[in-house]
Amino acid sequence: VFTVISMGANYGQRLGFEAKDLVLAFMITNFAGFPATLLYGVVSHRIGPKPGIYFALIVYILVSSWAVFLTEIHEFFVMAIIIGCVQGGVQGLSRSLYAALIPPDQAGEFFGFYNMTTKAAHVLGPALVGMAAMYSEAPQVVLLALLPLFIVGTVIQTRVTPAKAP
Repeated sequence: VFTVISMGANYGQRLGFEAKDLVLAFMITNFAGFPATLLYGVVSHRIGPKPGIYFALIVYILVSSWAVFLTEIHEFFVMAIIIGCVQGGVQGLSRSLYAALIPPDQAGEFFGFYNMTTKAAHVLGPALVGMAAMYSEAPQVVLLALLPLFIVGTVIQTRVTPAKAP
């Protein structure tokens, strides 16, 4: 998920979009993200965090796949809106689900581990995209390198069961 944020500008640059358009896309993502994150919170109180996380992972899989065909700036803006609608919600829900999984008396250790794995993911995702960029001149193909991470994340998510509802 972090890689989509951190590599979005690079992806847009490789497609030849202007810097002002990339800044606008990030603003769009944030403006779309604020109300969507609030909606995620309301929905998760009713149905729990897992369905929201599943939904976001499916959206990321679809967007990463759709990015292969993206060529125009207006398509990039649509992608920014879609990403904005799931970005903040999935980040919040993943923390909420994780908090429901850990023993209350070991929260410090478990959240320390969470932060460590998050830092590793901040390296792994961009490294995968960078390796894909080395092997392909087509910027659209680069985002396909993220598909296995989203798919594996979805599969792992099916095996996680919180002890209590957050």
